[in-house]
Amino acid sequence: MRITKIEPQKRKQNRYSIYIDGEFALGVNEEILLSFKLKEEMEIDTPLLEKITYAEEKQKVKEQALNLLSYRARSKKELTDRLKQKGAEVQCIDEVLANLESLGLINDLEFAKIWARERGKSYGPFKLRNELSRKGVSKEIIDKVLSEFSELELAQNITERWLNSHKHLSDEVLNRRLFGFLARRGISYDTIKSLDIFNRE
Repeated sequence: MRITKIEPQKRKQNRYSIYIDGEFALGVNEEILLSFKLKEEMEIDTPLLEKITYAEEKQKVKEQALNLLSYRARSKKELTDRLKQKGAEVQCIDEVLANLESLGLINDLEFAKIWARERGKSYGPFKLRNELSRKGVSKEIIDKVLSEFSELELAQNITERWLNSHKHLSDEVLNRRLFGFLARRGISYDTIKSLDIFNRE
C-alpha cells in the first residue's frame, strides 16, 4: 500500500485526510501526522496502518477528556463513564487517562477537595460522602477530605440563612421544618440536635 495524497481538511483545523492507493483511508490529527512522519508516496503496511488508526483514536479520546475537564474538575470514574458513552474502547480510555494522571490533569484527591469545598457550602458530610462515592472516589480519599470538614459550622451557617427567610413561622413549625431541611442536606442527627435553636428553654 502507498500513501498517494495527504491534504488539509477544510472544516477542521490541524486535521488531514490520508489517501491510500488513490482512496480515502482515514483522517488524522497533525500531531499523528508528524509523529509517524507520514508523507505522500510513503509505503505503508497493515500493522503500521493499525498503529496509526489506534494513535488517532487515542488522540481523539484525549481531546474529549480535556474538553470535559475544561468545564470542571472530574473524577477518573466520571471521565471513564463519559468517554464510554461516546463510544471509546476501554483499553484506549485506560491508556489516555493514565497519561493524564501522570501529567497531574486527573487527581481524585484534588477533585474531592474541590467538590467538598463547593458542595460543602450547602450540604453535610453524609450527602457529600454519597456523592463522592457515586463518582468513584475511594473511601480513603473521602475520609481524608471530610476529616477537614466542619459539619457543625456548616449546620450553623445553613440554619442562619434558612431562618432569615422563615421568621414568620411559629416556633413549633419552624423547628420541625428546619430539622427536616437540615436532615435532607445531609447533616447528622447529633449535629442538628446540638444546635442552639433546638436547645432553647
